[in-house]
Amino acid sequence: GAFKDEKQHRMNSETASVAASEQAKEKLLKWYEDYLQGDGRDYHDRSRWIMEFIGIGIIWIITLINFTTAIGGGEKDWLSLTISFFLEFVFLVGSLVAGWMDKKYCKHHEMALWGGCAGICQVLCVYGLLWCAFGAGVSTVFQTIADGIDIFCMLMVGLALAIIVTVVYIPLTPKDAPSWGDCWNAEMEKKYNLRRDPKTGKPKSRFKYMWENKGKLIKNLVSDLVCLGMFRPSRAATFAKCGFYYMFFDLFMVLCGSGWFLLRIFAVSIVLSIGGGVNNLVKQCKFCYDQRKRICGLDYGAFDPPKIREIKLMLSAKFNIPYFDINLPMPKISLPDLLQLLPDLPDMPGFDLPSLEMSFPSTPGLPSFANPFDIPDMSGACSEMSGILCESIEEIFGALITILFAFAEVSILTDMAIDSKKEKANKDQKIEVKEVEVRGITI
Repeated sequence: GAFKDEKQHRMNSETASVAASEQAKEKLLKWYEDYLQGDGRDYHDRSRWIMEFIGIGIIWIITLINFTTAIGGGEKDWLSLTISFFLEFVFLVGSLVAGWMDKKYCKHHEMALWGGCAGICQVLCVYGLLWCAFGAGVSTVFQTIADGIDIFCMLMVGLALAIIVTVVYIPLTPKDAPSWGDCWNAEMEKKYNLRRDPKTGKPKSRFKYMWENKGKLIKNLVSDLVCLGMFRPSRAATFAKCGFYYMFFDLFMVLCGSGWFLLRIFAVSIVLSIGGGVNNLVKQCKFCYDQRKRICGLDYGAFDPPKIREIKLMLSAKFNIPYFDINLPMPKISLPDLLQLLPDLPDMPGFDLPSLEMSFPSTPGLPSFANPFDIPDMSGACSEMSGILCESIEEIFGALITILFAFAEVSILTDMAIDSKKEKANKDQKIEVKEVEVRGITI
C-alpha cells in the first residue's frame, strides 16, 4: 500500500510539473506575441512619427541657435571651446543617435504625439505640473555636467594609460589576458545586473549601485589608483580596455540619453502638451524618462550578456518560437517560471542558482511575464511627476559620486573581465578532461 501511494504521489507530481511547464510555455509565447504586435495604441504606432519629428525638431533648432550664440559671444580659449563643442555635439548629435537607438532596438518605442486641445481647467493644471517637467530637465542638465567632467578626467588619464600600455606593456601582457570581447561581455554583464534589483525587480540607479558597493569601490580605488595597481603588466591592458568601454557605455551613452531626454521632454512639454491636458503631459513625461533609462542602461535584447543570449537560444530551440530573434528582450520572468521552462539549467556549465537568482528575481507583488508595455497609471498624476523629479535628483547624486569613483568602477569591471576569463578557461579545461576520459573509455 505504501509503495502504491508513493507511486501515485510521484505520478501526481509529474502531472502537476507538466501542467506548470505548459502554463509557463503559454505565458512565454503570449509575451512575445504581445511584444511584437504591440497594444494598438497610437503612441506605439511606429508610422506616427511626424509629431515627434516636429516637436523635437523645433527644440533642436532652438538649442542650435542658443549654442551658436553662446559660443560666438563666449570665451575663445581652447579649453572653453573644447567643452562648448563637446556639449553641442552631445545635445545636437548624440541625443539624436540615442533616440534612433531606442527606435531601432525597442519595438514599442513610444512616439511623442500632439495632445490636442483640452478644457481651460486642464490647461491650467498642465501649467501647474510643468515645474516638475522643467525640474527634471534642470536636474538632468546638472547630471550632464557631472558626467562631462567624468569623461574629461577619464580621457586625460586614459590617454596616458593607453600610451604606456602601447609602448611598454604590450610585450609584457600575459597571453591569457582578457580580450576585447571578454571586456565587452563583462560590461554587458554589469549593465544587465543593474537592470533589475533582485529585491525589488526594478532597475538600480547609479547612486544605489555605488552605495551598495561603496566598500568594494573604495578598496579598488586604493588598490588600482592610489597604489598604481592598474599599471601592473598583468592588469594594465585589461584596465585600458575596460576603461574604454566604461567611458563609452557608462558615461558617453548616459550623456546621449540625457540629451535625448532633454530634447524630448521640452518638446512634449512646450510644443505638444500645453493644451493637451494633464494625462497627456504626465504620460509623455513618463515615456521620456523610460526611454532615458533604457538608453542609459542599454536595456535592449541586443545588448544582453552571453549567458542571457544563451538562455534565449535554448528557449527558442526548445519551444520552436517561429518569430524569435536573438535581439528581442528577455521577458521579466521569475526564477520558478524559468526553471519550469528549462528545468536542467542549474546543472549546465556556466549556470548556478545564485547567478540565476540575481538575473531572475522572484519578488512578491511583481508578476512574472508582466505586460511588456509599461503604461503609466494616470490616477495619480502629481505623484507620477514627483517620482520622475525625485529619480532625476537621485541621478544627480549618482553622477557626482561617479566623479570620485569612476576609476574604481573601471577597476571592478577589470576584475569581472579577469574572473570571467579564468572561469571560461576552467570550463574549457574541464571539457577537455571529459573528452580525454571519454576517448580513454572508448579505447
